[in-house]
Amino acid sequence: CRILGEIGKELGVPVTTDVHSPQDAEIAAEHIDILQIPAFLCRQTDLLEAAAKTGRAVNVKKGQFLAPWDVVNIADKLRARTGKTWTYHWVQKSGSSSGEGECVMTHLDIDATDDYLLSVSRSVAMARLNVNGRIVNVFSTHLDHQASSTRLTQVKQLVAWADNHSEQRIIAGDFNGWPGTS
Repeated sequence: CRILGEIGKELGVPVTTDVHSPQDAEIAAEHIDILQIPAFLCRQTDLLEAAAKTGRAVNVKKGQFLAPWDVVNIADKLRARTGKTWTYHWVQKSGSSSGEGECVMTHLDIDATDDYLLSVSRSVAMARLNVNGRIVNVFSTHLDHQASSTRLTQVKQLVAWADNHSEQRIIAGDFNGWPGTS
């Protein structure tokens, strides 16, 4: 985390990373601007509370097993711990009625939201935030898990769309890239 934080300072950009335990949240908060909770841990109360306690922005990835209307329970856990109102921007996955989609959750004011549909029923949620005095567009997505060629197309689409937003950008999510794949 220290090295990632140093890179962010050198480039003048906010940085984010996943945290998997309350101890990770404490360590990462010393160096990282935005802590990200992975989807499979999105209901882990001790991790949510530890991340919220740091005072850093927190991006919670919504697990596919969680209905979108249940995200309010995550927001309630964070509100109980911090006393701050947590809001979220959620986008339904194209062509899905299962509750799959993308979510950006924060205690910071969301100035604006947008969404974009990628190829092969994938989407991107965007929230424009003020992070420590800097305007930052946070993009959350989940790329295709089956074909490298589809992921590359989706990355090109995402980068082209994100380039339309002039403020600093953070692109987070599940990129489904494994060693030896594109």
